[in-house]
Amino acid sequence: MMKLYRALIFIVAIFSLQACWLASAAVKEPAANSLSRAQEKVIATLLRAAEDAILGNRLTTPLSDNAFDRYQAVLVLDHGNAQAKRGLAFITERYLEWAQASINRGDPTRAAIMVAKARAVKPESAEVIKLANHIRDYESPILKQPPQALNNNEWPLDVVQLSSHHPQLISTLGVLAERLKLSGETVLIVARNDKEGRWIYQQMRQAVPGYRLRGNIQVGQYPKVVIWPAI
Repeated sequence: MMKLYRALIFIVAIFSLQACWLASAAVKEPAANSLSRAQEKVIATLLRAAEDAILGNRLTTPLSDNAFDRYQAVLVLDHGNAQAKRGLAFITERYLEWAQASINRGDPTRAAIMVAKARAVKPESAEVIKLANHIRDYESPILKQPPQALNNNEWPLDVVQLSSHHPQLISTLGVLAERLKLSGETVLIVARNDKEGRWIYQQMRQAVPGYRLRGNIQVGQYPKVVIWPAI
């Protein structure tokens, strides 16, 4: 009986020592969310840079100097950083404000671009989804044209608007890009020089983020966009 009692005492002692060791280890182990001084300095620098980018309206571009990337970098180091989360919410709201202003000016294409940028920042936002659905009510008749049904599928570009990069021309190019995305057709851009052709292509590409426009650029006397059937 005495041997059994001693054995029980020994087992209790072992478990007690183990519990003490675990408690000691838990005290010494740093909190999972604690940050080193070096990390705190990096976060402070990133937040200041993000604020500067906000003031300069560099919300998601250029690639190497924008607020969105810096806030994201902060959240990699500190998942719960409230300032970074507020910054991302502000960027989303700013894009939605610009989208609504574009709708008020009668430019649904520009509005769609702004909504796409807002969705890239905060895809789950109910406000973003609501405004995106609202923009569909302003869908241009060009998008509803069947393939090869409008002027032999050629859209001449006004040279005065082209030379001044007029917002109305940018809107038209965006609408044509939306059609290409929906139909899978290809595009031929005819421009007076390579630089002009690249600018036209860039405006169309920015109107459909994430979609790769298929086509070609050709130098010609009369600028225009020609849509070809899907390959």
